[in-house]
Amino acid sequence: MLSASPSPQRPLSVSELTSQIKDLLEAAFPEVWVAGEISNFARPQSGHCYLTLKDDRAQLRAVMWRGVAARLRFEPQDGMEVVCRGHVDLYAARGSYQLVIADIVPQPIVCGKIFWWLCHFCHSERSEESRFSGSVGEILRCAQNA
Repeated sequence: MLSASPSPQRPLSVSELTSQIKDLLEAAFPEVWVAGEISNFARPQSGHCYLTLKDDRAQLRAVMWRGVAARLRFEPQDGMEVVCRGHVDLYAARGSYQLVIADIVPQPIVCGKIFWWLCHFCHSERSEESRFSGSVGEILRCAQNA
């Protein structure tokens, strides 16, 4: 219960608190790989894609900006299992976090451990000599052709 006595510090506004949480969240997850099932997929006229990634215990809102969506080589659909690479963002207007997708591919048929090793290795080994640019799609295509 709030007391009538003055607080030792000034209360934060909703915007100030949200801004601080946004800074912490985005710094903690500058790049993340997420596997899940697509639900609530929508692609309005703007060209951006909005979806929810879910598993049996949680769900995560996600957005794919028009430029990324234009490069897709498949049509995402509800119920499709996918692997996404992106970063976590806090959408201040709603006060909720979301995954901003930079790359998305259907869940690989390749053995999970091999796929994850390839993704990690190829993405972290970007150099002139690297065979891969680090995109999930290229890694998956290479792994499937190996």
